[in-house]
Amino acid sequence: MSRCGARWLASGALFGALIVAARADPAQASASAPSAPSASAAQTSPCPTGLPASTRCLSGRDELGAGYWIALPEPWNGTLVLHAHGGPELGPPRLERSADDLRRWAVFVRSGAAWAGSTYRQGGVAVSAAAEDTERLRLRFVDEVGVPRYTLLHGQSWGAGVAARAAEMFTAAPGAKPPFDALLLTSGVLAGGTLSYDFRLDLRVVYQAVCANHPAAGEPTSASVTSGHRHEPIFLSYPVARAVSPRFGLGAQANIRSTM
Repeated sequence: MSRCGARWLASGALFGALIVAARADPAQASASAPSAPSASAAQTSPCPTGLPASTRCLSGRDELGAGYWIALPEPWNGTLVLHAHGGPELGPPRLERSADDLRRWAVFVRSGAAWAGSTYRQGGVAVSAAAEDTERLRLRFVDEVGVPRYTLLHGQSWGAGVAARAAEMFTAAPGAKPPFDALLLTSGVLAGGTLSYDFRLDLRVVYQAVCANHPAAGEPTSASVTSGHRHEPIFLSYPVARAVSPRFGLGAQANIRSTM
């Protein structure tokens, strides 16, 4: 990795966490919760690595095809951490995805909380559908394990938008206990799909302006031509790789693909 790439990556590493209470708003109409899961029981499965030996794990798929993992420590402190994963994944849902999330966030289980995470029923950026899948998993947990004392809805990265949407969609009638007692949003992507990911284009343009070394010499430079106008991917839209300006103290060429 060039020093230019390393500096740029370091400057672009922004992390944030937001914890807010999620209480029902009596003035806001509550969305209809998904129907309760079918009566078929989840399968007891060997837990992923990194969990306490006494943890009991369940896994399976719900009636809409969303896979899930549930981890229940012994003893259980009564709290459920309901996880909305980031990404988003673009292919079909993979049960291994939730197993990886469970390993990544095993700290919750080691602290005594139960954990449940859904793969969502489909890949892509359908935030409301993913929120429905997450709420459906909460209902399955209640059916399979019991009613938790507290439910913490945790959204990671793109999943923070899923969690925020779930908190909007699934509230409680006045006087009733809400489905979620709190939200934890880590590195949350909350501006929506387009605005949230336009920053990748910004990074690309600024990187080229600073490092001026794209595309690499070995990358293809052909482009399609439509109605006399040149259409090509942005990483092909700059001159052949050349030495970076000495004023940045970088010297050698660098390929962005090796640095990002």
